[in-house]
Amino acid sequence: MDGEDGVSFINPIGTLYTPALKVTEGHGEVDIRLHLNCSHCEMDECRVDLETQKVICFCEPGTELAEDGVSCIVYRRKHQELQAMQMELQSPEYKLSKLRTSTIMTDYNPNYCFAGKTTSISDLKEVPRKNISLIR
Repeated sequence: MDGEDGVSFINPIGTLYTPALKVTEGHGEVDIRLHLNCSHCEMDECRVDLETQKVICFCEPGTELAEDGVSCIVYRRKHQELQAMQMELQSPEYKLSKLRTSTIMTDYNPNYCFAGKTTSISDLKEVPRKNISLIR
């Protein structure tokens, strides 16, 4: 089909469409840009190194790009600090301190019975915190 000086095209339903484009006759230009597919990167963000033309992935602050160029890693020292914090959060002492500071309401149970005798609050002995452990 005749392109009529490069200003026509065939629309999606298959008919030649030229009138609206006649106004744009003349030389034109095409802007071709590289679209990076960064889906292989951990953060889905990357750039092209202009010297090597390789794709370089970005990592979150506090992490570094691994040798594979895709994975993000944490420095060993920072990783050890992170593990120490995680261990502290998992410790029974931390869990007990959360229980102590939480809004748990406790009340005296008048039905305590030891060896067949009823017991008053004054008869109950306080247990030191170091002797208490949290059991799931």
